[in-house]
Amino acid sequence: MIQKIKFCGKNSFAGAGRRELFRSLVQTITRDHNMTLLGLQYVFLTDHALVKMNIKYLKHTSFTDVISFDLSSSHQTIDGEIYISIDRVKENSLVLSTPYQEELLRVMAHGLFHLLGYKDKTHKENREMRQKEDAFLSLWRNSTTAPLEIKTNKS
Repeated sequence: MIQKIKFCGKNSFAGAGRRELFRSLVQTITRDHNMTLLGLQYVFLTDHALVKMNIKYLKHTSFTDVISFDLSSSHQTIDGEIYISIDRVKENSLVLSTPYQEELLRVMAHGLFHLLGYKDKTHKENREMRQKEDAFLSLWRNSTTAPLEIKTNKS
C-alpha cells in the first residue's frame, strides 16, 4: 500500500532529507499505534486562512495553531489533513521562548496525535498529549544532529 505524506502551502517544511526523516518518524508512530497510514497532508497557512477554516468547519472564532481533519474510513487507518498556521507557530515560539523549528515540529506532531485518537480537552488529556509530543521531539533529536531548516516560498 502506498503511504503518502505531503507538505504544501505558503511555506514548505524543511529540505528533502528532513522531510524523509519526518515521514519515517510518522510511519514509525502509526505502526506503533497499530494503525495503517494511507495518506497525510500538512498544509501551512496564515492565521487569517486558518481562522476562516476554524469558523467554517468547527464554528470556533478563535485563532489556533493546528486543525486536523480525519478522512479515514476505519479506526485502523490514518488518512487526514493537518492545517497549521505558521503565524501562530511563530507567535507561540516567541511567547514560550521555544525555537521556531521545535514549536513547528511539536504542532505537526500534535495534529498527528489527534488523528491517532488523542484528545486535549481535559488536564489529563493535555498532559498525555504533551508527553506524546515530547516523545516525538526526542525521536527527532535522536535521529538527527543537523539543525532543521524551514524554507519559505517567495510568492
